[in-house]
Amino acid sequence: MPAAHAAQAGPQWPVALAEGRLPDDVAGLAQQLAGFFTQVPDWDTDVLALIQ
Repeated sequence: MPAAHAAQAGPQWPVALAEGRLPDDVAGLAQQLAGFFTQVPDWDTDVLALIQ
């Protein structure tokens, strides 16, 4: 995943998880990905500044 895409996806994960529409077999993986994205909250600023 390009860094800019990750930066854009990061804020969307909590919203997607809150909707609760994920099948049980992928819910654990989705939680892990959400945790990863929330560990890097400044990506949107840093990455987008670097690629522009």
